[in-house]
Amino acid sequence: MASPITGLGASIQRRSTTEQAADAVRRAILSGRLLPGMPLREAAVAAELGVSRSTLREAARTLASEGLVRYQMNRGIVVADITGPDAADIYAARAAVELAAVDALTGHRDPAVYGNLADLVEQTERAFGRGDVAAVLEGDRIFHATLVAATGSPRLRRFYGQLQQAAPRAGAGRAVQP
Repeated sequence: MASPITGLGASIQRRSTTEQAADAVRRAILSGRLLPGMPLREAAVAAELGVSRSTLREAARTLASEGLVRYQMNRGIVVADITGPDAADIYAARAAVELAAVDALTGHRDPAVYGNLADLVEQTERAFGRGDVAAVLEGDRIFHATLVAATGSPRLRRFYGQLQQAAPRAGAGRAVQP
């Protein structure tokens, strides 16, 4: 008899406090809760996350390397603007990775992957029918990540993950500057 926990599709990874703080701020930026130009006061954000200011500074350095925040003289950490050319560049890179994923997927034609992708499309369409914008965006994100994961290439997955972190979310409150 097969174990009931086989095939959960998840693995638990240990993450540093800095990585967790960066992820929390990253999600807030990408969801539009933190808008471009908004200052991130170290003391307030650190207290909100329950981390030290030095941990938050280290997380901010990670986010700055991703282009999500910048340091401004006399203002500290500020949510970065994503310009029109930035967005076009990000989406061009995503398209290249996703085309490689489609090529790899059509090469081995795994019915389980196709079934999973079809299920994700149906879930996203149902969310659209309900008018649930957040679920539509999340479904779209998961669909494309699943497509890339199906390649089995750790490098493509890592690169795609970096692109996802930098990409603005359409309809999520992010202002895109021309």
